[in-house]
Amino acid sequence: MIELSDQYHLKIAVATGGTLARRIVLENRPEAIVAVACELDLTTGIQDAYPIPVIGILNERPNGPCINTKADIEKVRRAILDFVEGPRPTGRSERLNIDSPNSSDRPLGNPPTDHS
Repeated sequence: MIELSDQYHLKIAVATGGTLARRIVLENRPEAIVAVACELDLTTGIQDAYPIPVIGILNERPNGPCINTKADIEKVRRAILDFVEGPRPTGRSERLNIDSPNSSDRPLGNPPTDHS
């Protein structure tokens, strides 16, 4: 995590639970959050962080809940890159011709363009 912080010039914080995580968010008011936690803390934490954008990653618990949990660093890296670089295209949008004037070729949500 420290290497990711140094590489992307980001502030990181590690909290031992949801209460401490909420306090860290209130004190630092980040622009975005990559959160790693168990299902319950992650779900409530994302809701409590609103309107700050959050990407949540479930932690790994090889020894049961709250015992030697782990974070998948590659998932954290991809989440950081989603905020830093923007989301990567999915397979579907890569196959679509986004510049096509034919509405059936446009992904949902892209209005037709007027080229007149």
